Amino acid sequence: MLNLQSPRWKELNQADGDAASIPKLLETFLAHPTDENGLLLDPDDLLYGSLCHQALTVYDATYAALPHIVNRANNLPPRQRLRLLVFAGAVEAARMLSADSPAIPEDLRSSYFKCLTIATDLAHTDLRDEWSVLEHRYLAGAFLALVGKQRLGQFISNLDMHGDPLEWGEDDAP
Repeated sequence: MLNLQSPRWKELNQADGDAASIPKLLETFLAHPTDENGLLLDPDDLLYGSLCHQALTVYDATYAALPHIVNRANNLPPRQRLRLLVFAGAVEAARMLSADSPAIPEDLRSSYFKCLTIATDLAHTDLRDEWSVLEHRYLAGAFLALVGKQRLGQFISNLDMHGDPLEWGEDDAP
């Protein structure tokens, strides 16, 4: 994992330019990423503003930050890590589906792919827990994205945008 004190962060990019500010924001966020109900506590919009803009665009700083986020998720109970795992799935879906996604820098590859394995294992385990339909759907979508089924994962996560599944034609299903 890239140390939060590393000068390398200044060489990486995030949504608003260089990633020099990301380590401090990440450190603050990781101290209390969610409340007891699993709601994200992200006042600086670090996740979906800076690192995975609107769940569509990732940056090389995203690849450095995600191992820290998954490491924190690994030390939380399922309810409190749910949205961190959903974020991990969103990152991997954006990385694989966007033609504009930067390549993972060589020095970040190992920790990035290791964190995906951990996130996949956590999501797989957590799918057995009791969740609301929406939470279960988001977790299933994240899991699918993490195991290489990014389009299906996004489809599942955004199912409400696709209308009633009972009324789908052959061209509507994923």
